[in-house]
Amino acid sequence: MSNLNKLFRSASLTLFLAAGLLLSHIQISGQANPRSLSCVSFLQVSLGANGEAILTPEILLAQNHPDYSIFEVTITDPSGYSNVTNCDHLNQVITVMVTNNNTNNSCWSSVLVEDKMKPVIECEDKELECYVDTGFDDPNFFVDELYDNCTDSADIDLWYTQTPLQLNGNCSLAYSATYTRTWTATDESGNSSSCEQTITFQRGNINDVDFPESLMIDCPAASVLPEDTGSPTLDGEEIAFLCMIDVNYTDQTVDLCHGGQSYKIIRTWTLIDWCTNEMRMGEQLIEVIDTIPPVFNCPNDITISTSMYTCTAAYVFPSIDAEDACSDPTEIDILFKVEGVPVFDPITYLEVGEHIVEVEAT
Repeated sequence: MSNLNKLFRSASLTLFLAAGLLLSHIQISGQANPRSLSCVSFLQVSLGANGEAILTPEILLAQNHPDYSIFEVTITDPSGYSNVTNCDHLNQVITVMVTNNNTNNSCWSSVLVEDKMKPVIECEDKELECYVDTGFDDPNFFVDELYDNCTDSADIDLWYTQTPLQLNGNCSLAYSATYTRTWTATDESGNSSSCEQTITFQRGNINDVDFPESLMIDCPAASVLPEDTGSPTLDGEEIAFLCMIDVNYTDQTVDLCHGGQSYKIIRTWTLIDWCTNEMRMGEQLIEVIDTIPPVFNCPNDITISTSMYTCTAAYVFPSIDAEDACSDPTEIDILFKVEGVPVFDPITYLEVGEHIVEVEAT
């Protein structure tokens, strides 16, 4: 019986102590919790697509709590922020405070702000005219969308790789060549994303070709080659290999004057479509004209005397050395005029007085 009493007393004591603990807990339940909050000492937070991240008590507190609404989160270093971090804090360790609004107890966490979001890049397939340079790579044309949550578009590192140009030997298709280009965008945090596009070059239409206009150029002509006098074009651009149109010309030269320096070229252009064998021809007239007169030194004024027996003086026209850009000096004609009247003899007789002698070189 004594053993049973001992057992009963022990059970009573245990029950009493348990009741005492419960009572003690009830007595302080309406007062401020004396326990300090515990925050995660260090954690990493990644910014979202909008360049922000909301810091919540759920990720900052070390223990679970039944009601997180009683907590307030504030960024204390740097100051001036609530509970939202952004790209201004990128790659920085900020200090965040969590406060229990019921007890005013607080704890702090160190938070490393990171960017793990990849840039957004989109590039659709493109069609180019056959005369466009195959090295054309303007991102403003080829890349349709490019942006990032933290890095400005202008600061995103953008580059590309591409497959070798593939020529199309099938004349039933509208394009002459194609290649695949892959664009890669990398932001300032090292995150990368890519897009792939197919670029095709359209075959040229021989009926859309414009022949060069006829022209007149001054002699001496620097050049009468097509690169200086014009060649057939598509949309104002030179016809390239990928247009699949063969371009040739022949020249017929006709002299326009005895010196052979003024002349015209009758240039006949011939176009052939590589696929259809269709042919077109056009004519261009190039005239090289001498519009610049010869140059020479005009004789000085002189005074001559009459002969002993007459009141006239014999004037021998001087030798004139003339030069011309388009004619040989021996091909330059010199004409003298006295008082506006041409004189074809090498000598003229002048009466007493003043006379005007003109010299023309042609």
